[in-house]
This record gives sequence, C-alpha cells and structure tokens, in this order.
Amino acid sequence: MEFFRAWADPASVLGFLVSLVGFFITIVIVLRSKSAAEKTGAAVAEVRQKLALQTAVFALNRVLADVDELKALHRASSWEVLPPRYSSLRRQLAAFKGTYPDLTRKQKTTIQGIIAQFSEIESIVEESLASKQAPPDPPSLNRIASEQGDKLNDIVIAIQKTIGGGKA
Repeated sequence: MEFFRAWADPASVLGFLVSLVGFFITIVIVLRSKSAAEKTGAAVAEVRQKLALQTAVFALNRVLADVDELKALHRASSWEVLPPRYSSLRRQLAAFKGTYPDLTRKQKTTIQGIIAQFSEIESIVEESLASKQAPPDPPSLNRIASEQGDKLNDIVIAIQKTIGGGKA
C-alpha cells in the first residue's frame, strides 16, 4: 500500500500537467480551426461578390447591345417597333439599379439619368407616331442614345476594375 501512496501524489501531479498541456493544445487547435473557418467564409463572400459583379457586367453588356439595336432601328426608321423597346430598356436599367447594391451613388444617379433620357426619346417617338410623322431630327436621337451608351460603358469598366481587384 505504501508503494501506491508514494506514487499516487506524483502521478496525480503528472496527470494534472498532462491534462493542462492537452487542454492548451485543444484551445490552440480550436482557435486555428476558427481562423480557418473565418478565412474560408471571407473567401466565399469574395467569390460571391465577384460573381454578382460579373453578372452585373453581363447584364449591362446586354443593355448596351439593346442600345446599339435601338440606334440601328432609328437609322432604319422603324419607329413603330421602338416604343416597347425603350420601355424594356428602361425596365432593365431600373431592375439593374435595384438589384446591384454595390453601385455607387454616382452610378445609380447616372443610370437614373439614362432612364430619363430614354423616356424622353420614347415620348418624342410616341408623339411622332401619333401625328404620323417621323420624329424631328432622328440623328439627334442616335447621338443621345450613343451618349447614354457611353455612360453605361463607363459603369461596365468601373465594375470590371472592381472584379479585377482595382479601384473603381
């Protein structure tokens, strides 16, 4: 019995020390796991944001193609088919503006201005259709459409810079 008592206290102390070391190692491993999980979460958020921005670029490029088509229809004097296309373009831009919260205030204001310009062009064409005449100064309609397309293209470029890691 004396033999066990002589070793019991040192064994208890040794067991306590081993437990402390094990507990410390466990804490370190848990902290590393937490850090790795946070880094993974941040990486996933970054990938999601870049995918959303790429989708935004795709959507704006589609709108730019629609603007080019509108200009071709102006040149062809296809006035009857234009009003629904202006309306569609405005809806696309309004949806885009509401869908992408990362747009700057200036970009949102620019998009709102573009919507207003195409609304004005639509009014001009609608009035001309009602009076059964061609719109006055069709080349100016294309000039306005081109200017608005250039503004949209500037937004596309800014978003692409954001995707590439540059500053917009």
